[in-house]
Amino acid sequence: MRDRFDSALTFTEYLDTVQKNEELWRGVYQRVRLPASTMAEDPWWGPRPSELQEWVMTDGMKMEPGPRYAQTRRFYARDKGKAIVAEVLNLLRSAATSPASTTTQPGNAS
Repeated sequence: MRDRFDSALTFTEYLDTVQKNEELWRGVYQRVRLPASTMAEDPWWGPRPSELQEWVMTDGMKMEPGPRYAQTRRFYARDKGKAIVAEVLNLLRSAATSPASTTTQPGNAS
């Protein structure tokens, strides 16, 4: 690990490399096109697990910021990231099962 750190470019060397390859990066940026569906906000995943977000936006907003923050931290401490992982997995599953494009499959004439 230390060898990798020692062999890394300095910040100045990195900036020189970026400047030398600026045209390449601009070309890549101009050629990359994302499907319009990629930019859709549905389903939307927010800054915190949906269960906690629902609580914050209802009962939590009735509390003073200090106690609300403490309750939020308590949720994270007890949950240990399980809610976030479950939501990300659900997003991945829904992305895997939704049609990515309308391309014709081999053997299907359109």
